[in-house]
Amino acid sequence: MEKVQSRPQTSINTDELRRRRESKKEIQFNLLLLGETGIGKTTFLNNLCNQVIENDNDTQVNVNPLSNNIETTTHVIKRTIKLKEKDGAPTICLNVTSFEGLGDCINNSSKVGKVRSMLIYNLNHFFNNEIRIKREINNGSQLDPRVHLCLYFLKGNGKGLKEFDIKVLQSLNGLVNLIPVIGKADLLAEEELYLNKFLILKDIRENDIEIFDFQDDKIEESLFLAENEEESTAQKPFGTKSIAEMVPFSIICSETEKRDDNNELYHTRNYPWGQVIIENKKVSEFIILKSIILGSHLQDFRDSTNNILYEGFRTKKLLNCTEIQDNKRCYGNTDKIETALKISLKQACGENEPKKPYKELVDKNRIIEAYQKIENLEKMTNNSTGNSSPTRVTLSS
Repeated sequence: MEKVQSRPQTSINTDELRRRRESKKEIQFNLLLLGETGIGKTTFLNNLCNQVIENDNDTQVNVNPLSNNIETTTHVIKRTIKLKEKDGAPTICLNVTSFEGLGDCINNSSKVGKVRSMLIYNLNHFFNNEIRIKREINNGSQLDPRVHLCLYFLKGNGKGLKEFDIKVLQSLNGLVNLIPVIGKADLLAEEELYLNKFLILKDIRENDIEIFDFQDDKIEESLFLAENEEESTAQKPFGTKSIAEMVPFSIICSETEKRDDNNELYHTRNYPWGQVIIENKKVSEFIILKSIILGSHLQDFRDSTNNILYEGFRTKKLLNCTEIQDNKRCYGNTDKIETALKISLKQACGENEPKKPYKELVDKNRIIEAYQKIENLEKMTNNSTGNSSPTRVTLSS
């Protein structure tokens, strides 16, 4: 009896192959955390990553006793966390930058522009690397220091935004995707929380502060619900509520870790009357914010940074540089023009604004050049007159 050969495999699972291929790649995501000390930024980061990144008790701000609460140094802390999902999803390389001591002093005037300067520096660094022939490469892709999302932590004080917060938030317009967050929301009653959200949104609109536009995205589309979780629309705490209606997000965080029967990690906060689970969307909007950042809108934040914010910055810079070259060709290569061009280049690169506008400097240099041409013409005329006089005398004799 002949042995029947098994039929060779004639089909492949392309979806599985693509999934395996994508799971080997890393997704870089740059997150910026802003807010005064003690608002809960580090605890939020620990809960977001499901690991202890840094203990709040280990964070110390060194203040000069002679100038206590008058002027302190703002410390910039950078961390890199690798987040690997169990279902074979790509690893997220989370680069977190936080400003320690921002807004902690009585005099915060010198700190308003520091965050903006850092964001512009990162955009300039990416731009300069982009136009180089040999670029800086990391894991096969161009190094990207641009911040994709900024979370600004606020206190629910019942008065809306403070003047310092308004100035800082206004300085971020056009540079980063911004989401305001109310930290330690468990300190507020339900009515107080609604009032604080209303006042913060009111100040954001009145002061033309640009926050990320979620458009018509729904909350239920962003949450990572279990496949076997069956909830009717009426049973869901948010129903078909849009994400934009929840901004600013109110969150509760905790360092207390526990595990359920399935060995899944979760966090709890204890009170005299009992405890709450931080990941419970009925008591805290933390899990919604986490799902938005690391899940449903992660790529949206990256795309918005590259296609809208960076393109706007890049276009303005190229237009300014083109204007510089055109003026240089038109008005010559004098020292004063070069000085004006350097000042304009600093303005194009986002540095401190010059004392005099670029156009005013160019106009003054044009006037100076015109006077120089008039003086040269007068000298040529005088020389010509002086040489012609003796010639006429000689001919007359």
